[in-house]
Amino acid sequence: MVFDVCIVGTGPGGLQSAALLSEKGIRPLVLDNRKRVTDSFCGELVGEKVLELAKIPKNSEFVSNKIIGARVINLDTGCSIDLPEKTTGDAYLLDENKFQTYLKDVAESNGAEFRFAERAESVIKRDGFVTGVRTAKASYDTPVTVGADGARSIVASTAQFPLEGFKAMPSFRFKLENCKGLDANCAHFYLSRKIGLGYLWLYPRSETECNVGIGSPFPNQMGLFLRKFVEEKAEFSSAKIIDRNGDRIPYTGLLPRFVDNGVVLVGNSAGQVSNLLGGGVEPTLTGATMASPVVMAALESQDYSAHQLASYEKGYRSSSTGKKVQATAKYLSKIIKFSQKRDVFSYLDDIFSIVDADKITKTVYGDFSVLFVLSLMVKHPGFVLRLLKDYYL
Repeated sequence: MVFDVCIVGTGPGGLQSAALLSEKGIRPLVLDNRKRVTDSFCGELVGEKVLELAKIPKNSEFVSNKIIGARVINLDTGCSIDLPEKTTGDAYLLDENKFQTYLKDVAESNGAEFRFAERAESVIKRDGFVTGVRTAKASYDTPVTVGADGARSIVASTAQFPLEGFKAMPSFRFKLENCKGLDANCAHFYLSRKIGLGYLWLYPRSETECNVGIGSPFPNQMGLFLRKFVEEKAEFSSAKIIDRNGDRIPYTGLLPRFVDNGVVLVGNSAGQVSNLLGGGVEPTLTGATMASPVVMAALESQDYSAHQLASYEKGYRSSSTGKKVQATAKYLSKIIKFSQKRDVFSYLDDIFSIVDADKITKTVYGDFSVLFVLSLMVKHPGFVLRLLKDYYL
């Protein structure tokens, strides 16, 4: 059977690529080592842009809840700061399983073929071009391959993309039911020295159901920490874990290159994650959405060279999403560097008490302003001078 494109991975990037390409008459083959589409790990707290990219209405069955605010809590001290809806913007909690099944159904209805429990072992290369994918069961020849197979991408590694310095953090997630007294419209983010430079999250689906998860670039028994959190939180005293999942999430920004002859990378494979808040769905769907017309143009022209496909990478890097990915990776890198000299958590409660919530949010999302630093220095010179001295000395 002849396929136009081979897509490896059924996370949001692979599914969005399959849906968009198949809608335009392209016939994709989609491979995944997992047994079901719902086995893939997918972030669930998203902004309105994700719903637009996936063509999902706000009131659809794929949206399980609307979040109208967030609270960030220092578990070590109990200090917290509230981020209201006007600061965070509209946020929605996806039903992960329904969302992924929906994208698969869209692609399948337009002719895409899915083959699960089939692990990609390597790309096929001929004369400097990736010309398909080899699995333990078969070899598939296609003119273009889309690597959407996560931070441990077989496509990226066997196609010899530059992976030096590319790092990813482990992430674990539980789904709970039979909870009591949850704040159904507020997302919670927990920070602690024991977590390191990551965070634990609680996303309510209702007053009795939620997702809790954890991720950190310096993992130290994160799974045990998450389970202890669940066991000790009063709202979870009668709760039951109904699902577990996990993955590795990149935190070092975009790969130096994510396009080559006959191959493009999308999602975690390309480092498309806004990592300070783990926001991977929007950057991933954006990558798949930008890559798809470029892949189509390559198929129409029968030119599968890196030069032909390069407009995808160029466009992504120059987009607001690409810039956000790079900015947040840069900030996290500086925080990691700072943490090697000083205890960054000693500054946390001061930041909560003196910095406006909207300024924290904008900085986290890559909108850093020199004027913000100057105004902070005028209002709180002692704190700023202490921070600068500790960072540079």
